[in-house]
Amino acid sequence: MRRFCILALFAMVFFAACGLSEAQTSALRQEQVVDGITIGLEAADNALLNTNQEFIVTLTDADGTPIEDASVYLDLTMPAMPMAGTVRRWWSE
Repeated sequence: MRRFCILALFAMVFFAACGLSEAQTSALRQEQVVDGITIGLEAADNALLNTNQEFIVTLTDADGTPIEDASVYLDLTMPAMPMAGTVRRWWSE
């Protein structure tokens, strides 16, 4: 019985460690060039539901120089959840 408990404990620690390392390093990255500016968006690959999410946005000019102190606005849409009637846009169209 003692041997089984030690083996089970080892297995739990092993699988927990494997899961943590993947969650910390796995990320999705997309890039798009608009008017000579490269916009990069990075987000967690396996994000948890109903938690705060962190996005990393990078902007570089045509020479590859980072653009600093830029004002960035993200408009996230979910086609499966139509909520357009409740959203107020802060800009005029």
